[in-house]
Formats: sequence, structure tokens, C-alpha cells
Amino acid sequence: MPYANPETRKAAGQAWYLRNRESQLGRTAQRRASLSVEVKRRYQKNARARYAALGLTSAGKHRKVRTTALSATRAEREAKQAWKHWLSIAPDSWMAAYYDAGAKPWRNPRLSSTTAHAMRYRLDAEFHQRELERLKAKKRRHREEIASAVSDLERGQYITMRSAATACGYCGCTFTVSNRSMDHFVPLSRGGDHTRSNLVPACTSCNSRKQDRLLPRPPVGGFKVLPEI
Repeated sequence: MPYANPETRKAAGQAWYLRNRESQLGRTAQRRASLSVEVKRRYQKNARARYAALGLTSAGKHRKVRTTALSATRAEREAKQAWKHWLSIAPDSWMAAYYDAGAKPWRNPRLSSTTAHAMRYRLDAEFHQRELERLKAKKRRHREEIASAVSDLERGQYITMRSAATACGYCGCTFTVSNRSMDHFVPLSRGGDHTRSNLVPACTSCNSRKQDRLLPRPPVGGFKVLPEI
């Protein structure tokens, strides 16, 4: 059952133990009696080894160290909860000022992933360089896949097909200047060809969401919802 606070939960646990103390002690005695001598000796040997590793000589000291460790863990957990609570109630201006002071404003959890990525790309020189190298490698792999695939198109014919397309083959939206692309219906990475029959005009959103998945052929007018995504 849920409790209002840790003190209430602790009090309930103590009350339960007092009500069931005799039965719990009886079960413990039964478990100990059921253990063989060899198992008891092995347990005692392992316990002494744990105490020695901690520099202890008795279970009492071990219990004290364990209690201290639990207190530290509890304090750390409460600090994390307080931090999450502050994040949930702090004004946007405070959040922005806090992460700006740390020179990493893109870590602000109030930002969308797209905004955070764009901000880090603009402000973090090392991340900017890594992204450039990643995109160059991606384009190089794409050119190599096209070069190794079966093709019935020249570069000029491909550009003409892309320019003539007016709507996305997957969702049916009308192209704008910035969201026009061509997708290989059977991805090149899965053995698809760079041919007219395997090219589908796609908006950049559907193209990036499809990735290298295999989908059924889209109906006339496009899918209402892009399947398997």
C-alpha cells in the first residue's frame, strides 16, 4: 500500500514486525535448523571474509558501516529527488541561465531534441567537427552503395525525376522547396537497385523515419499512416 512519507512507512513496518515477531523468529529458527553443518560453516567463512575485507572484526561494526552506507545512499537519492523537483518547477529563464553558466546550454531538459542538437552543433566545436565527419562518411557510403548497385539512371535523369515529383509517395503531402527527396523503396543496404522502379518520391520526414526498413508498396495517394514505424 502507498504511504504518505518514509516515516509512516517505517512505523508501519515496525508495527508489522511486532505483530509477527514470534512467527518470524520461528521461521528463522526452522531455516537455520534445516541447514547442514557444511553449509553453516561455509556461510560463517564467507561472513568472516567479508568482514576482513572491510577491516572489521565483528558483525556489530559491519552493521554500523552498512547503516552508514545506507544513510549515504538515502541522502543521495533524496538529493536527486530534490533536483528533479526543482527542474519541474523552475522558470524557463532560470533553467536557461543555469545551463548557460555551465557553458553547455544544450543540456537544458526543457529544449526539444532538435533544438538541443542544433544548439550544440552551433556552439560545440568538437561536436560540430564530429558531425561533419559522420555526415561525410554517410554520404560516401551512400555514393559507394549507388555505384555498386544495379542502375538504369544517369545523374541527370535522377535529378529530373526528383524535380518532377510533387507529392510524397508515403504520406501524400505536397512537397515544399526544402522537404523534397527520393527514397530507395528496397534500401540499397538490403540489396535494392538504383532504378526507376525502386525509387519513391518522399518527404524528408518520411524518408528519415523509414530508414532502412522494408514496407509494403504504398497505395495511390500514399499511406494514411506510415506502417511499421
